[in-house]
Amino acid sequence: MPTTLSSHFESVRLRLGLAPGEVARRAGWQDPAVGGSRLKEFEQDGLASDAAIARWAQALDIPVSTIEALEGDERKRARAEWEAWANEPMEPQLSVRPFAGLWLRRPLPAELRARPEIERWVRDESEYRSLLRCVQWTRRTATYFRADGTTWEAESTFGDDGPGPGMTLR
Repeated sequence: MPTTLSSHFESVRLRLGLAPGEVARRAGWQDPAVGGSRLKEFEQDGLASDAAIARWAQALDIPVSTIEALEGDERKRARAEWEAWANEPMEPQLSVRPFAGLWLRRPLPAELRARPEIERWVRDESEYRSLLRCVQWTRRTATYFRADGTTWEAESTFGDDGPGPGMTLR
């Protein structure tokens, strides 16, 4: 069901004469069709991550103050609960991907405590270095390691599935 916020996004987009994919392109989505589909879903059901909403808002020139005013008490309460959960400490978790669609959790050596030690071991010494690997450091951040030694960081905001590996069927 649309929310006041998602209905506002749709009305601004329509007033500007933009298709959802065009908004996504302006917002920097690598695949505007995907970003446009997500925008249309948001307009219809009111569900999206803070990061996606911020990107679409910038593309539509919707101020942050408008978003804060329209988002509603339920979303604010849900964000506060998510923030409390995301701030809870957790042990780093290693996952490896032996083939597409499957991630397996693997133990990290107990003697490794500091992030640089764990990164070095995952990149250079682990038996999994030929696979795509991910270390989820917190409920907000993760580092992915490619077989060639390069890495990328993933960060999660309220409404995201999380920074660690996973597969979502829609």
